[in-house]
Amino acid sequence: MDPLSTTASVIAVVTAALQCAKTIREIVCGIRDGPTHIAELGTKMSDIRDLLKQLKAVGQRITGNEFDDLKATMQRCANDLAMFERKILKVREVPGEKKWAKVKKRIKATLKEDDFLSMGRKVAQYIETIGVQLEIVGT
Repeated sequence: MDPLSTTASVIAVVTAALQCAKTIREIVCGIRDGPTHIAELGTKMSDIRDLLKQLKAVGQRITGNEFDDLKATMQRCANDLAMFERKILKVREVPGEKKWAKVKKRIKATLKEDDFLSMGRKVAQYIETIGVQLEIVGT
């Protein structure tokens, strides 16, 4: 694959991951009076969004073999964010339920506490890995 195609494919993956991160963050940050780990996931989603925006901005300037590792990481990140987004969208589509007590029942039926904790750990790993890979490629 030529460098331009590789760059374009990474930009597309980053754009998709950004949209997923935005949706997840909106839903998670909308959960008031929830457990601490949900608020922490909201913060991590903001952090990954900022990193993805940076990656998108510099992505057009990155070329070379070291870019392949970054591309693979971004694809895994985008896949994980999309999977979690699908799960969490089930919570969002609750008409008229605004209080935490009501939403909490829906969350328990849809997502387990471990899902939030797992996603938080994964996002933290992606933030670290992508940050290191960006340093390696010289941005």
